[in-house]
This record gives sequence, structure tokens and C-alpha cells, in this order.
Amino acid sequence: MTAGKDRKPSPLWKLMPARAYVPPTGPRPAEVGFVRPSRDVGEPELRPLRVDDDWRVVRILDLLPAAETPQDALPLLLVAASVTQGPGRVYELADKARGTHLRSLGRVEGLLAEPAAHRHGDFLARLVEGGRLALTELGEVRTRADNDRDPDVSRPYGLRLLDLLVLVDHVGSAIGAHEVARRAHPAGVSFARALVEAAPEPDFAETWVERLMGSPLRGVRLFWPREYDRLLLVFDDGRLAYDPAGGIHSPDL
Repeated sequence: MTAGKDRKPSPLWKLMPARAYVPPTGPRPAEVGFVRPSRDVGEPELRPLRVDDDWRVVRILDLLPAAETPQDALPLLLVAASVTQGPGRVYELADKARGTHLRSLGRVEGLLAEPAAHRHGDFLARLVEGGRLALTELGEVRTRADNDRDPDVSRPYGLRLLDLLVLVDHVGSAIGAHEVARRAHPAGVSFARALVEAAPEPDFAETWVERLMGSPLRGVRLFWPREYDRLLLVFDDGRLAYDPAGGIHSPDL
């Protein structure tokens, strides 16, 4: 590890103060027709994920919450998998989730206006609001993930736990929006809703790893042991990496 005093300054940041402001990226809230909600954020959510410039995988995984509902499991597993691959893959996940929202939002908005889809109105409205918010917040997550790619470059802001929690929310809504948009009719919404609100099956989860992770995972994989009723993220040597239902992780790396 390069000593702190020897770390090379980034040309993008060398003329800025040590705790510079990072401007938001993406469309402004007024440009997408909604008021950006405030988030309940405390000091733990704002601590840097790196400790002494080190990306400690299992320590970061231990910060992730357990899934509150079955549909939360897949977004949490995808974010946990990106953490094991490093900040560059967190960037890719945020970027691909944002692209999914951009492609799907118009179709979901169109369905929301159809009288035949009225019984799914609350579900579709949540997807639309989530997609609009994602266009703003995922750009900010990408910025901080990009700052974190090179630990030997002194930059003021990298990833926080809050970024991972925001990413979980928007990966979940991206999956829902995509599944609805590819079946853009009332019957298709019923099927898509049942699909995304259930606990993820292995094939469905692997499909979304391929869509949102960019390239195959290294050193980890999704696994459904016979003695469990859910998918887990495990290291290739069999150690548990992340369990969406909670549990004990492996010793820190």
C-alpha cells in the first residue's frame, strides 16, 4: 500500500480543497417532473467504505442489511456481488441499472395511463417514481464509484454505505421496470409483478447477473444449497459471502 504522503494527486482534483463538493449528475428533479425525496441518513451511512485506503470486501458486505421482503433479495445479492469485484464493478452496476431505467421508463409510464392496467396502478406508479429518482441518484453513485477506482489517487469523495443502499433500491426498480416494459400489456404486468415480487430463482438471478454485471463474476458465485430455501452469494472456496436473510459472514479478508 502506497504511503499517504506519497499518493499521487488526481489532475481532476489537485486544485480543489480536500473536502470538495461533488455536484450532482444527471437530470435535475424539476426536469423529470417530481420532487426529490429526502433520505433518513445518519453518520454510519456516510462513512467511507474504504478503511485506510483499503477495500475490505467482507467488512463492506457486513454493512449490507438483510432483505425485508423476498423481492429485496436479488438487488441485495447483485450489489453484494459488485462489492466483491471492487469499485469498478459497482460503477458498472450503477451505470447499467441507469441505462435499464432510461430504456424502460417511457413504456411503464404509458402503461400507467392505460385504464386496463388500473389494478396495477400503485405498482406501476412506484416503478415510474423509482425510475425518475434513479436517473438522478445513480449518476451520483457512479461519480463516487469512479472516484474510488484508484486508491492511490487522492480524491475527496468515494463510495459510502448510503450509495450501496441507494443502488439496492434502484437495481430492484430497474428489474421491475424491465420485466414490465418487455410485456407492455395488462396481462404481462400481472406476470412481471409475480416474477419480481417472489424470491429469485437461480436462473432468473443468473440472467440479471449477466445483464447488469457486465462480465462474469470472479471469485464468487450464486449458490442455492439443498438445506436452504434461498439463494446465497458464496466464495469459490465455499465460504459464505452474503446471505440476504442475514447471518454470519466469513472472517475479514
